[in-house]
Amino acid sequence: MAYDLHWLVANRVLLITLRGDMLSDEFRAMDADLIARCAGTRTTTVHLLADLLALDSLPALFMLREMQISYQPNLGWAVGYGTRNNLVRTLLAASAALAGTRMRLFKTQGEALRFLNSIDRTLPPLETTADR
Repeated sequence: MAYDLHWLVANRVLLITLRGDMLSDEFRAMDADLIARCAGTRTTTVHLLADLLALDSLPALFMLREMQISYQPNLGWAVGYGTRNNLVRTLLAASAALAGTRMRLFKTQGEALRFLNSIDRTLPPLETTADR
């Protein structure tokens, strides 16, 4: 599987670790998993934090546009970090814009976590063990 999901902050910040070449089937499965996690926490805002350090490629833009997670009423920000691949950055930015998702990309996990703390004061202090 090209992704892992776990709660960085229970029912508030969902960490998505992406790696390798993301296939269309894997992308659909990840979308369904994200929806299931958010659906269980309808009363709180859920932010997505994507670790893109080991991601090589994404499916075509039309697949990104079809993501249903963007329509979850409790979805907050989608924040990514670590990709140096300009094509991946462009595809993510374009798909977020088309879906109306609030998204930001950062170089390091520390920058991404500081951003989340700055936009959502109800989160506990988010810390990283190493500023990657």
